Amino acid sequence: MYNLAHIAADAPRKGWRLLVYDVISSLDQLAPEKIEELVSDWEQVRPLLRSRIYGAAGMPMDFEVMVKPLGPSSHLGLGVALDRTMVMVAREHARHWEVSLDEAFETATRNVLEQVPVEHTMMAKEDHCFALIEGNGLAVTGHAMDLSVALGDMGPDPDVAVLAPCAHNLFVMPLEGPDLDGRLRTMRHLAAEWSARNSNAVTLDVFRYRGPRRLSYEPKWAPSARLRTVIT
Repeated sequence: MYNLAHIAADAPRKGWRLLVYDVISSLDQLAPEKIEELVSDWEQVRPLLRSRIYGAAGMPMDFEVMVKPLGPSSHLGLGVALDRTMVMVAREHARHWEVSLDEAFETATRNVLEQVPVEHTMMAKEDHCFALIEGNGLAVTGHAMDLSVALGDMGPDPDVAVLAPCAHNLFVMPLEGPDLDGRLRTMRHLAAEWSARNSNAVTLDVFRYRGPRRLSYEPKWAPSARLRTVIT
């Protein structure tokens, strides 16, 4: 309902009825028996798998899901892309697959690169520049595992800071240049403002990207406790 309210705030009032209908319609895809059959079958679920960054606040409490820890408030997880929504993969479902966890994550990341189109624009705030990666759907943050599609050729040794404030966006900033602390601070505040204005908030953890599948959390770049409350 929180995400629906965010979307409705930017939509004409005459379109609210259709928005609510879309949300209710999407719930039909979440019938337990349908999910059980789909997600437990590797051949069925394989083309629908997506890797994405999840915020810790969005983790379900009633079942164990397929995630890898990233930062104190983030995980790299597996999602299944349905027509109008996405569901997380439970370990109970994944135990039926005849592939390893690493292979499943690799498949999910490859699917993101091939099936989740994104574009990037340059943004400036307080004389600092950042790349904003945007796309539709809930798996845009999966591009953080391989920025080559979103940003093109970054050379043999890329080294950038990455933030995933919302499911539909990534912020990227080169580490080279003066006043790194000031630029990181500006990027964190920009991401916090972005998260507050948009739906599907994820995390303010700051990651370091050094090439495909080389994404790590950087504790020394952690936001302040006050800033982190924007999401948590």
